[in-house]
Amino acid sequence: MRERPILFQRWGIQAILEGRKTQTRRIADYRPCLVDDLLWVKSKLFQRKADTTLWLKVTDVRVERLQDITEADVLAEGCISKGDFVQRWDKIYAKLWHPWDRNPFVWVITFKIERVLK
Repeated sequence: MRERPILFQRWGIQAILEGRKTQTRRIADYRPCLVDDLLWVKSKLFQRKADTTLWLKVTDVRVERLQDITEADVLAEGCISKGDFVQRWDKIYAKLWHPWDRNPFVWVITFKIERVLK
């Protein structure tokens, strides 16, 4: 088990805390984590580990093509529809040369809340 940082936008953190988000996709250019790893959630790029209030435990990791996302996975991503997911994906990744239309390979990381600190 390792402790690793993971960056989420504010809407994603809120969806996690509300129990609507239990999955995330990241570009498959390196292996981001393993099952049982602990992820400390960052809301800012340069946030310190000591300042995190949300810890996640990885329960599953797999690789797939982005467009293979299922409707169940769209909901697990905290989105209300596939269109919502595509829009959020492209807002982050299109400028990094990984738009929805290119259908990149992604890591699918499933997690549960391990602890929330006040």
